[in-house]
Order: sequence, then C-alpha cells, then structure tokens
Amino acid sequence: MQGPAPGAQAFAALSLPELEEAGGELMRRIAVALRALGEAGADHVPPGERAGGGAPRLRAARLAALLELAAAALAAAEAAPPGVEGAAADPPPAEHDRHAGAPQPAGGGAASVAQPVGEPAARPREARAEAQARALAAGVMYAAPTVDALLARIEQDRRLLASLARAAEARLAERHPTPLGAIELRALVAEMAIAEPARTAQALEHALAAQREAERAAAEAAGEAGAGAEAEAGRG
Repeated sequence: MQGPAPGAQAFAALSLPELEEAGGELMRRIAVALRALGEAGADHVPPGERAGGGAPRLRAARLAALLELAAAALAAAEAAPPGVEGAAADPPPAEHDRHAGAPQPAGGGAASVAQPVGEPAARPREARAEAQARALAAGVMYAAPTVDALLARIEQDRRLLASLARAAEARLAERHPTPLGAIELRALVAEMAIAEPARTAQALEHALAAQREAERAAAEAAGEAGAGAEAEAGRG
C-alpha cells in the first residue's frame, strides 16, 4: 500500500456528496462484474493477472477491508481532541535482531510482505497496513462467504465511511495516521471512495472479460471438434 494515488488530489477537491455519488457508481460496476463472474468465477485468478492481485473475490474482500480500516481511522480522528492532529513519524526502517544477528524490519517483520511485481517496496508502516488489509480480507471472505453477502458488506462499509466523513467534515484537512500513512483525512476519503473502488472495478471487469474470452474459445474448440467428428463419420 503506497499511499494515495497520483490523481487523488483531484478527487480530494470534490465535495463529500460528489465523492459518495461517484463511489456509488463504482459500486454498481463492482456488483455487476462480480455477479456476472458467479461463485466459481469469483475464485478463479485470470491468466496474466499481476502478481499479488489474487482472485476477484479476494480483490473485493480487500476493498471491504480497506474501507473498514479507513472508517476506523476516521472514527479515531473524530474522537481526538479538537485541533489535535495525530500525525506520527514513520518508525525507523530496521531494528537489530539480537537472536538472528541480522537486521529485521521494525514491527516484527510485516514489512517483508511481498509487493506486486514492478512496484517499490513499501515503508514499514505501509507494509504493516497492507498485511493488515490482507489478513482482514481473509476474515471478510469467511464472514461473507457468498458473492451477494460480500457485495452487501462492501456497500455497508462504503456507507459507513461516508457517514463518518460527514461527521468529521470540519476536520478533513487535518493529518492523522491512516492505512495510507499520516495524510490529510480528505485524501484518505477520496482514495477509499473513488480511487480504490475504481481499481477494484477495473480488476473485476478484466477478470470477467478473461472469463468470457475463455468461454468463447472453449465453445469454438467444441464446435470444431464436433464438426471434425461429423466429417469423420461421413467418410466412414
């Protein structure tokens, strides 16, 4: 998890109602794609999927996890005394493990979580947040074991984030610790309301396109095999 996307500043300029409306449209795209994939397709990793992306169900569960982590960060910021920002410095990059005799990532090794191919290694805090999101995503898939249950959970989490953002609207310019590091709360809301759902929607739509292409190729192969069998029978 590498912080807000490059375009998050533009998203952050939108009003909360605009962010919520755009997030609702992205949620519609996610629901259409995931339902079209079906229960079996949701567990199939598309060919050529970038390392670390995972199956569509995991992608969707990760979105729910990130929304829940972001909502918790907003609630903690809202509960802080007015005018007090909670930004904290990143921990030191490494601490010495006196047992192994080698430097280890701060925080018990969470920074060693594998990163997608081609992306820079995350800082310790970001790596811990990514590991936390992945662990929570696994729990979300267990708690919401069907496509419909998972979609309902994402929608609930999206509304939870929107509600907390409205409650903390006067403090959205403050910087607080979040799953993306110590950033302005408005940037966090924009990232989780639009940028992250957009990435999820695109990944699910890519998986659906791959599934349909595989089905088309299988149908063509079956048709060719059938035609060959008929031709062979005619010659006999």
